[in-house]
Amino acid sequence: MFRFIVRRLLQMVLTFFGATFVVYALMFAATDDPQHQTTRLLLLPAMNEMIDTTTTHHAAVLTHNPILVMLTLFVVALVAAALAGYSITGDNVRQRIQTIAFAFVVSFAVYIIFDIDYPRRGLVRLDHINELLEDLQRSMR
Repeated sequence: MFRFIVRRLLQMVLTFFGATFVVYALMFAATDDPQHQTTRLLLLPAMNEMIDTTTTHHAAVLTHNPILVMLTLFVVALVAAALAGYSITGDNVRQRIQTIAFAFVVSFAVYIIFDIDYPRRGLVRLDHINELLEDLQRSMR
């Protein structure tokens, strides 16, 4: 399984660099004529900006919080719930509203943190970044 994953990653990297080389070669071949120098000066910076923007967006989507941070978040939520439950047990009257409110607030905070970590799913979505990339692609046509 490990060899399969490494082989696929290597193919992906080689395909990416090969496609980038072909695109640049075609751009230079299309603008090789001296009368098309202005086209080259306009096309290359736009192409570089598009690649930089796409790479930055791809890196941001793939970057997540470390597992240790998420585990710490769960441990803190469990400890807070245990301490709140322990302090409530001193009374003879059950306080259901406070217990439910506390559970909801802690659960919602954990959910929002996970939701921000994965921007394409859930309540907090970052669709405006995808729209910016689509606008950039349309402007290059």
